[in-house]
Amino acid sequence: MYVMAQPATPDLLWHLIGFRAEIVEQGRALFSGSIGQRNSLWREFRNYVRQAKEYELAARGVAGSSGSLLHYYVALNLAKAELLISNPTAIVGQRINHGLTFNPTASSTMAGDFVTVQQGVFPLLYQKRTGRTVPIGTRLPIKRLFRNVPELETELSDTGFAEPATARGIHAVVTDGTNAWSVLGLDRSKDISDRGVSADHFGRHVEAVAQPQNWRNVFAVSRRFWGHVEQFYESREQYPAPPAPAAGGAAGMDPWTVCRNTCSDLSPLINEPSGEDDDCTISPGLFKGRRVYVPPSLARYALMFYASSLVRYKPSQLDRESQARQAWLMDSFANQSSVALIRSALCGIEAKQYFFYAPGSFRL
Repeated sequence: MYVMAQPATPDLLWHLIGFRAEIVEQGRALFSGSIGQRNSLWREFRNYVRQAKEYELAARGVAGSSGSLLHYYVALNLAKAELLISNPTAIVGQRINHGLTFNPTASSTMAGDFVTVQQGVFPLLYQKRTGRTVPIGTRLPIKRLFRNVPELETELSDTGFAEPATARGIHAVVTDGTNAWSVLGLDRSKDISDRGVSADHFGRHVEAVAQPQNWRNVFAVSRRFWGHVEQFYESREQYPAPPAPAAGGAAGMDPWTVCRNTCSDLSPLINEPSGEDDDCTISPGLFKGRRVYVPPSLARYALMFYASSLVRYKPSQLDRESQARQAWLMDSFANQSSVALIRSALCGIEAKQYFFYAPGSFRL
């Protein structure tokens, strides 16, 4: 995990990714094998990153959903760069498909549309980021994917297109002097507690507790923000607490390790935060009875593929007169979610979570 006291702007994200893409010693450290093999993989990696960056620079000049085709190619090239690290034989020298398909001839409204998982980049990226497989042929309903994009909560509610399902979370590691454990505060708990297999997975690792005393101090939250927390949870697993600085004794588990273990336990329900004032996002699976978990980073990816398909094959779905609600929602998605796709790629490439907290945020 890595904390930066700066906002996650596109320029900063490219700067961080460029550390691996443009410095050979840093880039080849991502790979295994001989020096020659690592250098070769790094050059492939660098070229995918450079292509992605050029697409993103071009996308800055294209407004709204029309830019989604460029934003998707940003995400696709970064996905290939990320997969080169974990699964190079699937990428190097291969003609690999998108891993998603969309049938424009059967499309009438976004609410009824879906994309279908096929062999290619998407299921490989899904497995790499979640540690699970998604069956080939799985249909991902567009409406349910949108529910798992936290930055669109207002737009989804305002248009009535879908009920937002994600919860913003704050996290702290607490101790009683003997043991240490995680505490989560969520601004919405209904979906995660109601949605079948997701609720089972969540409940195996955390349990609901009463509001902690002085919870704002526990979570280092200013009184100007996070006025509403619907539910608090504690991790069921506890770890030996590190001793007080002057106490000596056996070393306990450091807070960062407790945090990483909690993230691992709750994966893939837990994802990177959607804003600077959050520590995480919790999102349920797409279905109550099937274990198809599509966290925000992958929901954005699938939706950007869908948006790029509409731009290419079904632009009438985005007509600002006849389909004003759909067009406005997709414009909002393209404008707001593109930077989050780059951030997710950075976290995937580095295999660690980045937290961006700008000076003056609402954390103490």
